[in-house]
Amino acid sequence: MSTWLPGVTQGSIIRAEHYNKMLARFSDFWIGNAYTYDSDHSILQSIPASIPYRRHGWGQQDVLPQPVAIGQIISILEVNWLIALINVSLHHLDRTRADLLVPMIALPQGTTTPLENVTVDYAYYERIMLRLDYIEANKYDATNKITGLGGIDIETVFGFTWNYDLTCIYSATFGSYNDARHYFNSGGTIWFELEADAGVWESIFNTVDTIAIGADFSVTSGFVDSIIQSGFYNILFGENDWTTIFDVSGSTVATTVGEYGSEYGSEYFSEYGDYGTGEYSQRRLTIQGRCVENDSTGEFTIEFRVILVEDDSEDVSPIINSIVVTAGYEEIIDAPDFNTDDPYYYTHNNTSYQFLQRTSPTMDVVQVWTDENLAEFNNQP
Repeated sequence: MSTWLPGVTQGSIIRAEHYNKMLARFSDFWIGNAYTYDSDHSILQSIPASIPYRRHGWGQQDVLPQPVAIGQIISILEVNWLIALINVSLHHLDRTRADLLVPMIALPQGTTTPLENVTVDYAYYERIMLRLDYIEANKYDATNKITGLGGIDIETVFGFTWNYDLTCIYSATFGSYNDARHYFNSGGTIWFELEADAGVWESIFNTVDTIAIGADFSVTSGFVDSIIQSGFYNILFGENDWTTIFDVSGSTVATTVGEYGSEYGSEYFSEYGDYGTGEYSQRRLTIQGRCVENDSTGEFTIEFRVILVEDDSEDVSPIINSIVVTAGYEEIIDAPDFNTDDPYYYTHNNTSYQFLQRTSPTMDVVQVWTDENLAEFNNQP
């Protein structure tokens, strides 16, 4: 049973305050509040406890039903309206989800009670609340999106003498702080892919594969568990200091590659040698973030610094591999698509609803690959 109907049990009367609480909870996902960029950006604000509202809110249009006045009958009409919007949300999170809510049907033939006077039983409310529990647990998911957009390459010149550590900086600019919130809250990510033409870095990049930075997480499409896997909301307030949101050491990658080699044969394992020490253990891949808000225009920019640490004091040969990093974004698109999806589950009173596309960022290059000595990253585990 959902915990969002305290004191309500099977056989109880569902009152206006219960329906209104359910409506308010859904509104917090569907629309959410507007916030200013301030020191609370990375804090889990919770009213009630454990619900970080700043990290709720898809910024959708206000097409919600109105709250029911205390003492008014809660009818099929209000509930079906809410069901249509909940189904749109479930489709956005998981387009293959089979348990969409079925709209409540009209009265049996011969019944004369007006539809607006028909009450809704407890069991149906319970099903609705369980769907809201699912939305809470999966609010950053998005199956209706286009990946791989906006890719911009930064490439080192082959033969570039790499004496220290390599850094480059990308920017992702939104129209406002709340545009950025709505994008990440709706499942949008900023992605990075790195390539090298040979050597240990090639192995590390191939193992990590694509890195995606989301609302409060970062994931890779490879086999590696990174040391730090954070996201947009974990970037500390302030435009001067960098916050590390993704970090993986060469030794972590080495362990993964070693396991891969053990599972699939010694050829791959022996090709790259000793994975726990030497060249692997002296390298790390880090992504940092910082946020800058333009006070004049309101534009909100997230800068991402990609760092390749090379701290192998025993390696006297300079690394001259060609290193390429590509960064881009995912586009959250309209859903459902009524050319292919049955509008029945998403329609109320002849109006079909959609989860509307979120504003995507504009990507740009702030700094190309630069060779610099980042002492704070040296000798880390």
